[in-house]
Amino acid sequence: MKRQPNSNTTLIIYIAIFIWSLGGYLVVKDYLKNGVLNGPMVLLLILGILLTALAIFHPRKK
Repeated sequence: MKRQPNSNTTLIIYIAIFIWSLGGYLVVKDYLKNGVLNGPMVLLLILGILLTALAIFHPRKK
């Protein structure tokens, strides 16, 4: 994959995916430990996943 010198969108998307993956891990870990989902954390996680998906599939200008 060749990076454009003026575009760091790919790097930002990779960082966002890493953050939401880590958030998902923490939500599942907390659920398995306590048996209760943390509502606000789950909502933020879903919002973050949706925003990341929109950023990935948003048409980029060339």
